[in-house]
Amino acid sequence: MNAIFPARMNPPHVGHFMTIRKQLCEYDFIYIYLHDDGDDFMSVEERKNIIETILEDLPIKVIIEHIGFQNRIDFSDIHKGVVLTGNPKVIDNCKKHCVLVKRINRYPDYVGTQIRESMRCNICKQRKDLYDATELPQHRMGLIPVPYTHICQQCYFKLLKEFLDKLKEV
Repeated sequence: MNAIFPARMNPPHVGHFMTIRKQLCEYDFIYIYLHDDGDDFMSVEERKNIIETILEDLPIKVIIEHIGFQNRIDFSDIHKGVVLTGNPKVIDNCKKHCVLVKRINRYPDYVGTQIRESMRCNICKQRKDLYDATELPQHRMGLIPVPYTHICQQCYFKLLKEFLDKLKEV
């Protein structure tokens, strides 16, 4: 039997790959439907290339999906099989449209939102080369506000300038 694994995978992480490998013990082939969510973090093509490279030896096929499974109303074009997901909205929508669905557990140590946040500047939210702000002496001296743990060079210099300007006022 085949399986369908709809996901954003933005970015693809160990939890996704562990899930796919585990499910291949039960299913002969997995179609990975990648949702092109328009998020600027990683393009859908970047994600597809990463997945195909890492899983190249496994019976999988990556398909770019422009409508997420939680909003899909027509399932006639998807490959026959069971939909594997940990997303409650996808489960509800599949049941609503009489599509066979199996709930799978997510790996709590690998959450895309947390990974994305750790790879973006805490201030400008851009994906850039980041400093671990907690390792900078300026953080320990109180020059960088405590909630900022990952900052880009541009924001780092901006915070530093603001601090120096405040010193001039005193």
